Amino acid sequence: MKRWKEIARTVADAHNLPPELLANRRALEELLISVMKNQGNIPTTFQGWRFEIITETLLNGIQNSNG
Repeated sequence: MKRWKEIARTVADAHNLPPELLANRRALEELLISVMKNQGNIPTTFQGWRFEIITETLLNGIQNSNG
């Protein structure tokens, strides 16, 4: 979770957006639970415009930390 918060902060800074707008703690927890349960369903919060901006980066971060 700490790593994802860092990613959110970095991506938000790069896009001049507040980190909470991209991925607040509750949303990050929801995504993490989805990934850990291998549901393959991305929560709606991380679909749409957020997908291109942050979701792929977060998912890559989780895969890299598991490998």
